[in-house]
Order: sequence, then structure tokens, then C-alpha cells
Amino acid sequence: QLHEIDPAAWARAAETGSLPERVFVWENTPQQRLRMVRASAKVYSHIANGSLFEDKWRLALLQRATANPGAFLDSICLRGREEVEAWISAVSPEAAPEAAEAPRTTPPSSSSPVFTTGPADTPPRAPSEDGERHEPFPPVAATAAVVADPGATGLEDLWVLKDAEANGAGGIWVVSPSNRREVAARLHPAHRYVLQRYAPSPLLWHGKKFHVRVYVVVTADLRVYIQRRAFLHVANKPFRMDGASVSDDEVHITNCCANSANREAFAGEIVIDLPSDYPDAFESMKQALQMLVDAAAPFLEAQTSHRYFEYMGCDFMVDTSGCAWLLECNCPPSQDSATGLPHAEGLHDAVIGDLLDLLVLPEVAGTDPTPGEWELVRPAQPGFGISQRTTSNTLRWGLFEKKALRARGY
Repeated sequence: QLHEIDPAAWARAAETGSLPERVFVWENTPQQRLRMVRASAKVYSHIANGSLFEDKWRLALLQRATANPGAFLDSICLRGREEVEAWISAVSPEAAPEAAEAPRTTPPSSSSPVFTTGPADTPPRAPSEDGERHEPFPPVAATAAVVADPGATGLEDLWVLKDAEANGAGGIWVVSPSNRREVAARLHPAHRYVLQRYAPSPLLWHGKKFHVRVYVVVTADLRVYIQRRAFLHVANKPFRMDGASVSDDEVHITNCCANSANREAFAGEIVIDLPSDYPDAFESMKQALQMLVDAAAPFLEAQTSHRYFEYMGCDFMVDTSGCAWLLECNCPPSQDSATGLPHAEGLHDAVIGDLLDLLVLPEVAGTDPTPGEWELVRPAQPGFGISQRTTSNTLRWGLFEKKALRARGY
């Protein structure tokens, strides 16, 4: 039985001892008024301090604490317009050479960016009406490489600026040497911002930039599962790197909800199978997720139940070497499709169905857990135990964040 929760009715049931014994509670965003409901849940859709994955600011700091920070995009945390302007001054040509941050050397290394696209005579497939899986463009080895003019690209000088307080396609700018100060002038004086280096050598889908929406579950005992079925979210316009394109969101922004407003250009919601369609990227994603949760473990140590979990939509950019770069996490991801087409709705339903079969129904209905298309990436944390002192998670994070911010530099 599924129903919305009435906190007052729940409180009355608690007073009379008539609460149901096996309840699964799902909240998109935890609310204080439902605290009593959460406390009595057998299974719950969040873990203590799990929001650190969704918070862009905290995610950036967490990535720097992983075993291999070079496996993640360079990210810089800045408070307010003033700190963004200070960074601009540090990296601008007129600044002292020692003040500017040297570009990180990350795979693939090349003297000029390589963009991989497909033959011009291979049109994108139209959205399926019958649930048939969309085929993405063939793997890198089967595509034709197009080497861009190094003087016209300058990917090493591009950053993506994100407002840590914003969601969706809002509060995001592509920042280049030519527009840095113009972007800074628009910023809020007190908001937190994250500068993330532009993903190198992006793999293209029929000439357009894309990211992969990957579904991930982190359980309270820090097991990590990845769903093999995913979406490609594609930009509306062909990828190019001339001066005018920097300010064109439809070239760079791959957010599905934003791009679906332009129905003529929108590529649709493209369903893929990661292990078969992008095997190298799939392995890269699993490695990144394992490192991320390893780094987060001290801040997720205290959990009130082993049956709780964090369901996430993780966005990855894939480059021409097959390396996957984590962009951000959404906890939980939207379950609404941008098109309402059967194949997109079917994927959402299938992923949630597998989630229920793996983590929920075994606890509330006594069934055997079945993973479906979920694959275990990380086993449970050794020595995991139940603790009610969940505030210790945030206290440890607070100390870590202060130390990390003192050590930052640009």
C-alpha cells in the first residue's frame, strides 16, 4: 500500500501503539515535521549526512580527499563574488606568473584536444515509441576522430562555475578568459560557488556534447551499487569551441529538462546499457564511486539503521579515452521524464523496481533480495555498527572542511 503521510495521524497512531510494523518511508527532502515518521521506518530513503554527495561545495572538497584526486575534475570552492573575483585576478594574464594555477595534467594528454564524433551520414535515431532501447553512437574505436584547431579551442582555459545553492540548469556558467569578469559581476555576494575544470576531450554523440545520468545507491553500511541502465543527456547544438559558443548554453549545457524546451533540437532521452555500450567508461565510473565513498566513510560512520540507503543520480562526462569524469550527484534524482515516452518512463520504473527488490521488499515483505540490473561496486564497511550519535558525522565533516579550506589555493 502506498499513501502520503499525515504527520498528525502518525503521531496519534504512535500514542496508541498502532503504528504499522514494517514501513518504507520515502522523502525527496527530509523535513523536520516528519522526524517521528522517519524514526519508526523499517526502511528509509536517506542515510545520515548523505546530503554531502548532493551539495556541490562539499562534493568538491570530498573529491580532493580521495585516494586519487587526479581521477576527478579540478574543483575550487569560493565564497561569494569577492572570492571569485580574487581567483580571476590570480589567473588573469596581468597577474604575476606564480599566482596563476597551472592546468592539471590529466588523461588523455595531448597537445591539442581531440573530439570524437560520428560519420555525418549516420543520423540520430528518433525517440522510440515502443520501448525499444536507443542505441548510442558506436564506441570510440569505431568512430572518426576530428582534431580541433588548438588555437580555437583552449579547453585548458575553460571552467564551469556552479552556484552551490542552485539546482537544475540554473546557476551555471561556462567561464573563459574572455567572459570571466562579466560572469563575476552577476554573482551573489554571499553564495557559495564551485569552479570545476571543463571536462577534457569530450566524447560526442552525433557531434554534440553529452553526459551520462547514472543511477547509484549507497547503503547505510556503505555498500555501493551502480545500475547498468542509464540515460544519455545531449546538448541541443553541435559542439564547437569558438569565442561565440562559450555563452551559448545549447552548445555546452546537457541538462535534459532545460534542453527539452527546444523540441526541434532536443535529442530525446536516450537509453543505454553501460557495460555493453561504454564498457571503459563503466569501469571508470565504478572506480570513481568507490574512491568517493571511501573518502566519505569517516563522515557517514554513524547510522541509525543498516536498512537505510541514499539513492542518487550521478552525472558523468565521458572523454575520448573512455575516462568518466564525475560532474555532480542528485539525491534523489528526478523520476520524471522530459518526454513522457514509454522507453523513458519504462527505464525509471525498471530502476525503481530493481531498487525495491534489492533493498526494500526483503525488509518489509520478507522476500529474498534480488539485484536485477544493480551491480555491487563496494562491499559493506568493515566493522559497521548502529549508532544514534549521527551528529558526530557532521562534526567530523565540519573539522575536515575548515582544514580543507585553509589549505586551498589558486
